[in-house]
This record gives sequence, structure tokens and C-alpha cells, in this order.
Amino acid sequence: MFERPLIGNGADGTAPGQAGVPGGILYGNGGNGAAGVNATDRSRRHRAHRRVTARVAVAADAPRY
Repeated sequence: MFERPLIGNGADGTAPGQAGVPGGILYGNGGNGAAGVNATDRSRRHRAHRRVTARVAVAADAPRY
């Protein structure tokens, strides 16, 4: 009926950034959230973005014939 148990703890999140599942209605703790995206992925995306914007800036300063 409620799609949640009355008593029990919720499951932990598994995918990066996923929230934990709520606990029981009467008694129980919610699950822990999963870890977020790690810093190496974030810095890799940032470096790729800087390379693209640097190429655009160089192309804009190129002499036109």
C-alpha cells in the first residue's frame, strides 16, 4: 500500500550522487547517500573545456587574408 516497510532501515545509494532509500514508516533510518563525482573526473572535464576555449581564442586572433 505505501511501498515502504513499517519497520526497517533503508538501502544505501549505489550510483555516484544517488540518495539513500527512506527507512520504515514507524521505525528505521534512511540509507546513506553514495559518494559524489570524484575530483579527477571534474578536473578532467575542466581541462577539456579550457582547451576548447583556448582554440577558439587563438582562431579569433588569427590574421585574416
